Amino acid sequence: MMDERLALMPDVARHKWNIQAAIEDLPRERAIIAALARQAAEAGVPAAWAESFFKAQIEAAKTVQRDLFERWRQQKAGRFEQVPDLARELRPRLDALTPLLLKALTQNWAALSDPAQRAQWSAAAQNRLPPAAWGAAAAQAAAPLTDGSASRR
Repeated sequence: MMDERLALMPDVARHKWNIQAAIEDLPRERAIIAALARQAAEAGVPAAWAESFFKAQIEAAKTVQRDLFERWRQQKAGRFEQVPDLARELRPRLDALTPLLLKALTQNWAALSDPAQRAQWSAAAQNRLPPAAWGAAAAQAAAPLTDGSASRR
């Protein structure tokens, strides 16, 4: 699901490029993260860790967008044709992935927080989020799964 989220970012970036919108929407990000932290705590995942996890997903998404914006600036790219609408098509797809990610975290929390399984999570994250596909965004998105922070909560 993390890969699916990142896979939507080129279209998100194209939409924002076309309308010259900012990559960041900090009020929206804060509201989403706060709600997810509460939901995670209710489901048995420490709120602070869930907040860190979802912040990492948002930051990874912005990294993909920034990288694309930079490439397009260098290429002097124009307007993109046939780009899905952010509000009507892309955000609903992103919003549908978010509760699925939270559910997966909840269902796997015992394993995620087990230090003995950290290497397995790291390997799985690298397989699912290959740096060749996502560059620095892969490491950003996977960091909460691979940095041992889950076992310290």
